[in-house]
Formats: sequence, C-alpha cells, structure tokens
Amino acid sequence: MKGTASTDLQTIKKNKGDVLYKKGDDANHLYIIKSGKVLLLDQKNKDIFPVNVIDAGEFAGGEILFKKEIQDITYEYSAIAIENVEYVRVDINDIYKILNSLPDWMNKLLCTLDKRLYDSMDSLVEHKLIKKFALRHNELSDKTLNDLMAHLR
Repeated sequence: MKGTASTDLQTIKKNKGDVLYKKGDDANHLYIIKSGKVLLLDQKNKDIFPVNVIDAGEFAGGEILFKKEIQDITYEYSAIAIENVEYVRVDINDIYKILNSLPDWMNKLLCTLDKRLYDSMDSLVEHKLIKKFALRHNELSDKTLNDLMAHLR
C-alpha cells in the first residue's frame, strides 16, 4: 500500500492468539487487515464481551477516528488474532491529515455515523444482546483467549 501521508506501509504478521493491542493502550494506529481474522473484545468490570470479528479488507482500531481530541486517545477494545493475520498499521496522524482535508459537512457526517455505530454496540452489550462470555480475569491471559476461542468454534 503506497501513498500514505508519511511513508510506505509495511506488512506485519501475527500468529493466532497474538494480541494486536489491548483496551487502554495508546491509540496511535489504525490496523488494516490484509489476511486472517481479528477478534475485538470489550471488558466491562471483569466480564469479557466479543464485539466484532474483523476480516481481511476491513480495519481494527476505527473507534479512534472521530474523537474530538486527538491527544491521549486510547483503544476502546482489545484486538486478538483468531487466525494467523497479516496487516498494515497506518499512523493516526496521517489519517487525520486526510480527514482534515475533507469538507466540514463530510467530517460531521462521518462523526455522526461513527457515534451511532458505537452507541448501538454499547447498547447491545449493556442489554446482553451480544453473547456474554463471563470470564473472570483481570487481563487477557492465554487461558482466557483459549476459553474464548473454544466458544467461537
């Protein structure tokens, strides 16, 4: 992939079970998945909830795109490879350069769609309409990942 605002992007490979990023990590990149699948997880208290499966051609880390303040942004979800995965990371500052070049109305439209999407997801989790994985762990351990993957098969 060429033509980003700063440099050419390099493909990164991760194995099944590897963590791309954790909820609360500094959000500096958008992850474009070239092959494989990535599971997004949310953790509320000690319960872990699947949020979405990201397939090849899609991206992870999108919850950071339309934040009003770009300083001190963290990921709202954790991302774990559920298959061997190849991806490229795009620096968030490069994305903001492109977004800032769009007309104001387009940014407002994208922000509105983004907010509605994540509000809907939060409601589904809150009302337990997304299958709940009640795993009692403080962080995403290997055991937690194996238990989650067993439920997904």
